[in-house]
Amino acid sequence: MKTVFFGPWVGEFGWELVWWHGWVKKLCRTVYRDHHRVAASYPGRTLFYPDVHEFWAHPAEFPGRSISQNSYVTDYWRSGYPRGNVTVRKKRLLVRDYFERVPVTTEPQSDVEPVVLQLLRGYQARLPADCEIVAPFRLNRCPLSGRSVGMDIAPHPISDGDFRNRPPRLEDQVFEPPIPSPEAGEYLRRITGPTDSFIALFPRARSLRRPDKNWPKEKYDELIARCHQRFPGHLIAILGEPGGAYYADGVPPGCLDLINVDRVLRMDVQVALLRRASVAIGGMSGAMLFALACKCPSVIVGLAVQRSEYFRQNVLDTPLVYYPFIDADPARVVALADGVLRGTIPPCNQACWDPNAYFGLGATIWGRLKLLRAQ
Repeated sequence: MKTVFFGPWVGEFGWELVWWHGWVKKLCRTVYRDHHRVAASYPGRTLFYPDVHEFWAHPAEFPGRSISQNSYVTDYWRSGYPRGNVTVRKKRLLVRDYFERVPVTTEPQSDVEPVVLQLLRGYQARLPADCEIVAPFRLNRCPLSGRSVGMDIAPHPISDGDFRNRPPRLEDQVFEPPIPSPEAGEYLRRITGPTDSFIALFPRARSLRRPDKNWPKEKYDELIARCHQRFPGHLIAILGEPGGAYYADGVPPGCLDLINVDRVLRMDVQVALLRRASVAIGGMSGAMLFALACKCPSVIVGLAVQRSEYFRQNVLDTPLVYYPFIDADPARVVALADGVLRGTIPPCNQACWDPNAYFGLGATIWGRLKLLRAQ
């Protein structure tokens, strides 16, 4: 039996979710169904690869330092590119957000590519000599469509534009809700009751990459307080991972901490909760796409310019309310979540919905004017 190896995945979580693991699933069930199949990614990502015979988690010493993630590769992959970035200025014009990015003003990073290639060589030493390698940071030919999939990188990059993502078509992928393991179900049973209802909260907090996507912590504090008041029959579960979410140092009273779970089991347990949660709430991030992938109805607060991307990547047509107003009022976010719980939002037969239709364009414009006046 021939062997095929998928990985190692070292890129962004959201890209692994929407533009990699589904393609691997489709290939495993078609082109490579008679192969011995192996995949490698970060610890705890086993649920993404149910069709492989072996899942290899990256060793604990990898990456060994903070690496901001960028689609199929990472920041500072080769020759200092693609560069990390932060938002330094944002101009708002009524209902649209504009932002510009500049390189991060931190100490220069050494190239990441040699570290990843060393990781790959370690995996290859465990594989047959004739094993077929499908690496996401290379350019692969999709045997289903003939299209290129992966990363097209210039030999000697001199700009971020020398890195081009080549994602597979959505029709060349398999998307289905992940199934939590019995161990994850047992973990959740130990800390909750069998009839508990949940609201899942993803309080995104990143400092190196796109901090403009962070919702202020004070608004999450208010949101949690309002959820406790409006939904007394629900437990508020705080999801995310240390270093990427608020409350990693302790969740507010009365909340369930699913951030500080062992990294091998963390995603598994969060899937188990999301499959039971009534609604997920959070700022724009790969974590909210993950909630949608688990078929958990979601309310997302984000930039207007990225609204259509979330609608397009909601491939399972999970009920999604995208509030295109990064400075949203927590009271309105809770009102939207209440509508989701009652089944009145989104409207019947609409999976993705823009609540401008609910609050009215006039209310959004008035909110913008108040914000500009305050500045």
